[in-house]
Amino acid sequence: MVPGSGQLRWAKLAPLFGVLVVAAALVGILHPPSSFLALIALVFFGLVMLYGCFLAWRLLGAWDLAIKDLLGQQSALEVECDRHRNALDELADGLAIVIFLTDRTGKILYANRAAQDAFGLGEPSGLAILGVTISQEVNEMVLQAASGQPARRELVLRHPRDRSYVVGTWQEASVEGRVFISMVDISELRYLERVRRDFVANVSHELRTPMTTIRAMAETLQDDDPEDQELRPRYLSKIVREVDRLTTITDDLLILSTVEASNLQKSEVDLAELLRVCVQQLVPLATEKGLVLGYQGPYCVKGMFNGDQMTQVFLNLIQNAVNYTGRGTISVRLMDRDDDILVEVEDTGIGISADQATRVFERFYRVDKGRSRASGGTGLGLSIVRNIVEAHGGRVSLESELNRGSTFRVSLPKT
Repeated sequence: MVPGSGQLRWAKLAPLFGVLVVAAALVGILHPPSSFLALIALVFFGLVMLYGCFLAWRLLGAWDLAIKDLLGQQSALEVECDRHRNALDELADGLAIVIFLTDRTGKILYANRAAQDAFGLGEPSGLAILGVTISQEVNEMVLQAASGQPARRELVLRHPRDRSYVVGTWQEASVEGRVFISMVDISELRYLERVRRDFVANVSHELRTPMTTIRAMAETLQDDDPEDQELRPRYLSKIVREVDRLTTITDDLLILSTVEASNLQKSEVDLAELLRVCVQQLVPLATEKGLVLGYQGPYCVKGMFNGDQMTQVFLNLIQNAVNYTGRGTISVRLMDRDDDILVEVEDTGIGISADQATRVFERFYRVDKGRSRASGGTGLGLSIVRNIVEAHGGRVSLESELNRGSTFRVSLPKT
């Protein structure tokens, strides 16, 4: 405990009483008749001085303890501040949201891990936000927030690749002139919205075409004109063909819906036997077109799969190869590797250009629309393949060259 103000005053007077002690001693020496009084003064002032020195010593000790206590509290506060700062940094780094902290001019003071990954940054401190994002809109939002006006906007940033973000900027409350930037990546959401719009439009188009044909022919038959009696068999066969087309589309849509919505039921399946059956089933169709279709691979390769769905995958891939190959061969290969099972379907058909190869697995996308419809294709086959393979934990890929042929590869885990 620190001594009171009275004790502090006594401690301050100790040097003065020390001077008086010296003066009393000099008086006793220089003026002997006053030596008795000088002795009394010497004793009194000496005692007072000693008391003052004692209080000063106590004050120094108390202050030393108080300083050590304050230093301990300061150290504890620094540790606590560091802990909170590290916790905030870890929180910011753990978020999937891009976060920047800049000064009022747009110079970056901090960037979390998501920001560094999104823009390929090393040490971002000191860089300009304009140079990092290559976006004048983001820079303007930072300057606007620095002036006290927060902003929020959806932007498409072209660097380092096209991405859609919801960007927000606001000024830090505790430090004037510093601006926070948050960027929420909504590219996947926008892609899904586009896919949904395209899917609805494609379904509507695919269903409208046969329904329009059926209606026109039915109305013609309804008129029952005697002169049109010879057209009746031809119209009826076309109506049946269009109804079959509608049935195929709805069946494929139901398969897609089932794959996406249901839990995968696996059992032990011999993929080699399954592939051989699929090839044998489509050999007549290939032979009719003058194509050579064959299987290469082990006699038995077992794994845990959904047999019906894998049959659907291989039939779609092989039939797709037959439909898009005018002459040559179609090779179906099975390889039992250490980590997975690889199936390849290679053809010498029309091939696919590089810009289309990235889209062939989209629903209703066709490389050759006329050929696909003529062969009865719905544009859903490769989408079904991708969904089933991915549901099994596998991958499907395409290697193709225009007018040289295509190779579809399906990699499947064994369990």
